[in-house]
Amino acid sequence: MAPINISDLENDMLVPHNPPGLNFSQQHVPFDFDGEHLIYMEYRPNNVRQIFIYTVTSQTVSEVLRFTKADPIVSHVKLTRNENNSLKLVYVQGGRQIKTYDVEAKKHQ
Repeated sequence: MAPINISDLENDMLVPHNPPGLNFSQQHVPFDFDGEHLIYMEYRPNNVRQIFIYTVTSQTVSEVLRFTKADPIVSHVKLTRNENNSLKLVYVQGGRQIKTYDVEAKKHQ
């Protein structure tokens, strides 16, 4: 498992941050971090891919999306907010389609 460090910009140093439930291995791909949320994908058996969000303040991990073998490849996942300040994911699926998912409403837009 790889250690996770967060930059302490005020003191110009990396601070170890290893909360329970957040362990990265070769099957994990971090995509984006907005200072409050970390979005990453985990490769599971049988070609299942799960996208998770880690919230720094509560130190919680939640599954956001799940893809099966039948779903096209997912890449370039980015955290953003809409006009209502609601957390969204924007990602590329199948190399061509740009998808938007509202994390709080739990639905694609």
